[in-house]
Amino acid sequence: MPPSYPSFMKRLMQLLRKRDYDQARAFQCFLCGGVTAISAMATLVISNATHSATLAQDLLNLIALALLIIGLVMAAYGYIRLLIIRLSNFANDNGNRKES
Repeated sequence: MPPSYPSFMKRLMQLLRKRDYDQARAFQCFLCGGVTAISAMATLVISNATHSATLAQDLLNLIALALLIIGLVMAAYGYIRLLIIRLSNFANDNGNRKES
């Protein structure tokens, strides 16, 4: 017999409360990752437009590409954390809403 949906949600909410996700930290992670990714992308574009094809430019492009990947992963992780926090807040406040 598969586990019931309410007990699964209850265990998931307990796990989220135990992890104690902080919305400000999640947004900071998302923002920092986004800025890093945009800066790395700008470095790639400017480097290709202004420098000739040399070993130094290739190394700069490799570093910028690594920073781009790190920034995108950080932004995605922060966004997913924000989504989980908002969904858990919605699930917790679902029965506490007053109709006006």
